[in-house]
Parts: sequence; structure tokens; C-alpha cells
Amino acid sequence: MRTFIAFTAVAFVAFVACSDATTPAGTPASAGSSGATPLGGAAGSSGKAGSGGTASTAGSSGATAGGSAGSSAGGSGGSAGSVSAAGQAGSGGSAAPGAALDGQRWDMECTKADNGNLCAVLPPGVETCPNGGYTSIDKTLNFGGTPGKTYDVTLRFQGTHEAGDYSGGTANPPQFLAGATRQDGGLHTWLSLEVSAPQKTYNPNADGSGGSVKVYDYMATIPIEGGATVTMKGYDIDCLMHHHCPDNTQPCMGQGLVVAGIPPAPAAFWGAFLHMTVVSVQER
Repeated sequence: MRTFIAFTAVAFVAFVACSDATTPAGTPASAGSSGATPLGGAAGSSGKAGSGGTASTAGSSGATAGGSAGSSAGGSGGSAGSVSAAGQAGSGGSAAPGAALDGQRWDMECTKADNGNLCAVLPPGVETCPNGGYTSIDKTLNFGGTPGKTYDVTLRFQGTHEAGDYSGGTANPPQFLAGATRQDGGLHTWLSLEVSAPQKTYNPNADGSGGSVKVYDYMATIPIEGGATVTMKGYDIDCLMHHHCPDNTQPCMGQGLVVAGIPPAPAAFWGAFLHMTVVSVQER
């Protein structure tokens, strides 16, 4: 953007006319002093740069009046040009609204072996299960995007967990429940993905009788509004969990599933884990 500043200064000097006739006797008339040269109006300050901002116009020059009786009045300065308002920046959209969800996991690591393919999942430094069970996973994530807009988010789940004890809900696909509840008296792991808007709770470790050890690799698509919170939880009421035993060694100490490309591969994870990958995010 260019700003043009105009300066205009016009000066007229009045002269006393001299007659060819002889000046009468007396004191000669003194020549009128020349009028002060008027200053041009101050230039308007330029408008601030901005998207769509209009540059200010230069101040108009002062008008010049001829000198009276040998003196000239200077022209009054022009008023400064008004400053243009800077253009407002456009609101930027998030390049990856689902970035906070990508790579998140439900990790429930065994703290000590039990019978068969059972192991204990206990709070740090604790040897017995707390009354009411143990929530070993509880983290809240912030989904990006534009508030008020809804996005279809496709997620991929990979890993192994014991199937939870769920009632009701809608399965799509079978491993992934929406709107289910935990069965009364159920002893097996509750995993949840709780979305604040549109409000819904999902369970990613379904499709099996409670306690059966499942190997998961599937995708599901859910709606999430821009700016919503997403909470991941993992809970077990008796702090005992069935986990993956590749060669069915009893007890299954230190063994677990290995998924290529998913940490801690190539090492095994002793316990149960479910890894979540954001495949795509599509605004509706």
C-alpha cells in the first residue's frame, strides 16, 4: 500500500506600486514588508497497514490571502488526514482439530502376577485393592476446531484388553459401544471415551463375554464439536485383569501382545493396552 503526501505552498507577495509621477515633498513612503509565506497543511499520517485498511489522505493546503497594506497573512494549515483503521485479521482454523487425541492410549500395566492369565492392577505403593476399585486412567483432552461446528472423527483402535461388562448401547462396529452402561456386579475392565459435545460415552473394549481377552484392530467414526473435551477412563472394580498370554504360560509373567509400529514394540507390554490413532477429521 502506498501513501501519497501532498504538500502545496503558494505564496503571493504584495508590492507597493510606484508611480512615474514625482513623490510630493515629505517623508517618502516606506515599502510594505512582504507577507510571511504561508505554510502548507501538515501531511496526514499514513494509515496503519492492515488487511483492507484504507490509506489516509493528505491534509489540504492552507489558502493564502494577499498581504494588506504591505503585509500578507499566512494561510492556515490544512487539517491532517485521518488514519485508516487496520484491517482485521481473518480467524485461523485449526489445521489438526484431533491432534490431542492422536496416539493416546488406555494402558493398564500389571503390577504383579496372579493365577492363570490374571494379574493385579494396583495404585502405586499399594498391595491391596482400594474399596470401590481403582481408576487407573483418567485424563481429559481438548478437541480443536471451530466452536459450534461438528466434525466426523475416524479413530483406529489397536491393542488388547479384556472385554468389559456392558449392558445396552449401540455397537458400530461390534467392538465399539455408544451409550452403554456397566453391568451391575461386573468384575471386568471398564474403558470409556466420554465426549462433552455432542454428549456421549463410548466403550472401545466390547464384542466379547466379560473377561474374555480380545485382540483389537478396528476403526470407528464419532461426532465431536469444536472445542469439546474428551475424557478417557479405565476402571476395574477388583483390581484384577485378564491379559494376553501368547503361549498360555501359567502364570503369564511379563508376557503380552506385540503390535508392530505401536510402542513398546518390539517389546511386549505386560498387561493390557489400547492405542488410538486419528485417521481423519471431516467438518460437516
